[in-house]
Amino acid sequence: MSYIGSKRSSSLVSAAEITLDGAKLKSSGNSITKSDGTTAVLSESGGVVTLAHDIIDGNSSYGFCRLELTSNQTSNGEVTWNDPVGDTTNFTRSGTDITLGLSGVYLIIFNATCSGGSDERGTNILIRSSPSDTILARSLDQVAYLEGNVSHGFASVSYVGHFNANDAVNFVFGSYDNNTVDLENESHANIVLLRRTA
Repeated sequence: MSYIGSKRSSSLVSAAEITLDGAKLKSSGNSITKSDGTTAVLSESGGVVTLAHDIIDGNSSYGFCRLELTSNQTSNGEVTWNDPVGDTTNFTRSGTDITLGLSGVYLIIFNATCSGGSDERGTNILIRSSPSDTILARSLDQVAYLEGNVSHGFASVSYVGHFNANDAVNFVFGSYDNNTVDLENESHANIVLLRRTA
């Protein structure tokens, strides 16, 4: 709103750039909205200031990564996923490592469907940081033995935490009896950037 003398005008003031030494909203409860007037980008109420979009703004600043398999993995160890699906700017794969391009708080979930022969009794899955191979989270499950049949088990593990830009993680599966577990291609992992921090 522009002001002429003591009268308020309903016309808007347009400017390519405005520099202010200081500014404040007229009163508590007011806000600065998007150009269409529908969403408060900056608001204040009772001394609490809220920045609606925080520092995340634009599709390139946040995203998700979905990791899938084309076929069963029949050897225990680090999982070799297909290339990431989703935000391929932030999430990249190099061998078994998934690199997180942005600093932020991430949620990581690994769901594993496993199968084993008659000598197997269980499976375990891990989420690890790389290259240190520090275990961030681990889950175990039974592969129930059914005589003369393939036996199945399912394990799920999740981790949430802060990562620096270009930190990497990898995923591991295996058996804790006789190393005869296969990781089935229904298995998948998801990585979501919850909040960018730089």
